[in-house]
Amino acid sequence: MKLSLGTIILTTTIFSFIPVHAAINAGLNAAAFEVEAGRDAKALAGSESLKAPLAGDDASVDRLLADIRNYMTGLSDKGLYEENLTRRLAAINSIWSLGEIGNPRVMDKLAGFYSESDEVIRMNILISIGKLKTQKAVPFLRQTAASENETMVVRSVAFELLEALGDNFRLEQVAPSRVSGMENADIIFTGSFMGTPIGQTMTTPGGHVGLFVKTAVRDGRIVSEIVDCMPNVVKPGGVRKVSWSLFTSKFKFPFYGNRTTKEKPSAEQRTAILEAAFAKLGHRYNNLHDTQKGPLEFDCVGLTEYAYESAGLNPTPDELETGWGWPLTPAKQFLHTVPNQPAAVPYLTAVTPGSKNAEASLDLGLFGVTGLAEVSTEITPASAD
Repeated sequence: MKLSLGTIILTTTIFSFIPVHAAINAGLNAAAFEVEAGRDAKALAGSESLKAPLAGDDASVDRLLADIRNYMTGLSDKGLYEENLTRRLAAINSIWSLGEIGNPRVMDKLAGFYSESDEVIRMNILISIGKLKTQKAVPFLRQTAASENETMVVRSVAFELLEALGDNFRLEQVAPSRVSGMENADIIFTGSFMGTPIGQTMTTPGGHVGLFVKTAVRDGRIVSEIVDCMPNVVKPGGVRKVSWSLFTSKFKFPFYGNRTTKEKPSAEQRTAILEAAFAKLGHRYNNLHDTQKGPLEFDCVGLTEYAYESAGLNPTPDELETGWGWPLTPAKQFLHTVPNQPAAVPYLTAVTPGSKNAEASLDLGLFGVTGLAEVSTEITPASAD
């Protein structure tokens, strides 16, 4: 199995969390999940390259850029959104890695990829640009935040990054976006640093998920609201309402996209989903994961599953939540949902729910790779080029 550098550097990305106490159940579940996801666990377990450090030399940067370029090379090569999911996720990881490295010379490259990208890729590019040590970052983020041709969610990310960089950018009048994007009650996915993967096969990965609530205009800025559930040791912990920064642990992890059930929720169901989640605000995180879906304590994936089920929808098959399937993980929920990308967004590729490669294409161990060098991800004011 050939792994790109972007795949290797996935590290603590989409889904690196599984509770240690669940080793027996997780191990038994691994075989079934391996078949379901179509992955070669043995090849992953024997791959020394998974332990490679996060390198910042020119050759490594060039390979990361190549991962992104390979995905962005024309619609005929890229295919439908889910038809090339492995390459897409590798591109997201490579974008994230370039931000961690912080080499200012990639600014123009990332800006060039930006114009060809959909909402999710744009969000990741913005986050990485915000981490680059270049004076070009702030003007680019300001332009994005003010643009009516960006989705409201993308603009909200730009505003958050500007604030993190110490730039108090405000608009006298915030014009609404001309294009649609993420919808309220979409399930959103990022990585996690909590917990330890079970074994070397990485077939039962964890991660972090939440529910996108809405965007709002406040004091000349666009802000996003998200509901998620984090361990009680985190402040704030439990079921909480947060921003993109807190959802991604201060932009430490990539954003892997917004998804929903194959039966797309109606407007009424989306309202019911969020009402169910709001009713649990302040409830504690369940460290044992034996009551993932409440009613008193939750974990992140249990909260999203509970909220959807409250509206009559079922993101993940019930057999994956109990018995041999327990515990339910964000990776399982990711595999059994579909991306929600409104056709109204002109730069987004159409989605074919249930496409033949929507699940089987996850064949390169994209979830749960660990063991890479720790990198500072605090966003600080940009320095001179």
